[in-house]
Amino acid sequence: MDILQVSPDASGSGPGQTDPDAQALGLKEELGTSRRLECSCGLHWLRLLSNHGELVKPRGGCVNVCEKCAADVAKVNLEMLALDAAEGVAPTMLLVTTTRTVTLDMSAFRDARRALVRALRRLGRVEYSATVEYTGGYAERSGGERRPHWNWMLKGLGDELVGEAREMAIGAWCRFVDAEPVGQYAELIRDVGGLMPYLQGHFVKASQSPPIGFQGQRFNCSRGYFGGVSVMAMRQRAAESVRRKQLLWKLEQQGVSDVYDRELLVHQALELSARTTWELVNDRGARVAGLTRDRRRTALTANDAGVWVWASDVVSRKRYRLLICSSSTG
Repeated sequence: MDILQVSPDASGSGPGQTDPDAQALGLKEELGTSRRLECSCGLHWLRLLSNHGELVKPRGGCVNVCEKCAADVAKVNLEMLALDAAEGVAPTMLLVTTTRTVTLDMSAFRDARRALVRALRRLGRVEYSATVEYTGGYAERSGGERRPHWNWMLKGLGDELVGEAREMAIGAWCRFVDAEPVGQYAELIRDVGGLMPYLQGHFVKASQSPPIGFQGQRFNCSRGYFGGVSVMAMRQRAAESVRRKQLLWKLEQQGVSDVYDRELLVHQALELSARTTWELVNDRGARVAGLTRDRRRTALTANDAGVWVWASDVVSRKRYRLLICSSSTG
C-alpha cells in the first residue's frame, strides 16, 4: 500500500479517510495560505541595515504567535524531511497518534512520547521525527473542539517488524493518553515517491496549525534522524533550498523563461546574499546594538531597553527571532 493522505477525525477516535481534494492542494493553494502573509510579531521600530544600504523590517520568528513565521518554519521543516527522504535513508513507517483530550499543554503527553520511543527502540535503532498538528474541529462529533495529533516518521524498522512495532507503539501510547487503539494509525511506507505529496499536502496545512495560545514545540526529531548531519546543519541547508526555490519561482513569474538565465540569476543573488552583512538599527537608521559572530549563531547584544535579539547563522537571509524581555527579567 502506498502512503496516503491521512487525516484523523476531529474526535480523535479514528484516522479518518483519504481526501483526494486535499491531496491535490499545493503549498500555495491550501485554504488560509493562498493570501499574502505578513509578519506580525517583529518589533515595529526595528530595522536591519545591510552593508549595501538596504533597510528592511526583520521578522520576529515567533511561530506560535505569527502566521507568517509559522508558515516559513513549516516550509523549512518540510524541506528538511523531503531532502532527507530523497537523499538519505528514507523513513519506513508512518505512525499517527491521536487523543480525545482537548488541550494546548504538550507536557501532558511527555510520558506517552517517551514510552512510545522506548517501546520502539526495543526492536532496534529506531530514529524518528514528529510533527504536532491539530484537527479542524469541524467534524460532527468534535463539538467544535480542536485536538492534537502527532505525525511520526520512523526509520530503522524492516518490513518484518512493522506489525510488531505498531502494536508496541500504540499500546505504549494508549497507556498514558486518553485514546483508543482503534483511533491510531500506522502503515508501512512502501513508496518514497508517494511520501512527498503526503508531506506537502498535509504537514503545512494552515487549517491544522496549533491554535492561538499553543506554546509547545511543533517539530522535533531524534538526534540521529538525519544520519551524520546535525539538525542545525540540516535546517540551514533546507532554508537555503527553500530560498533557492522561491527565487526560481519569482523569476518565472517575472517572465524569465530561459532555464539557464534563471539559474544564473539565482546563483548571483545567493552569492550577493552570502556577502551581505546586517546590523540592527531603529526606524530612523540609528544603530541599536553591536553585532557579534560565532560558529553557531549571530547574536546582537542587549540594549538599554532590555531587548535581546539573536539569529541563527542565516543572517544574510533575514530570518530572525526576536526575544523580548524586560529589564527586570533580563
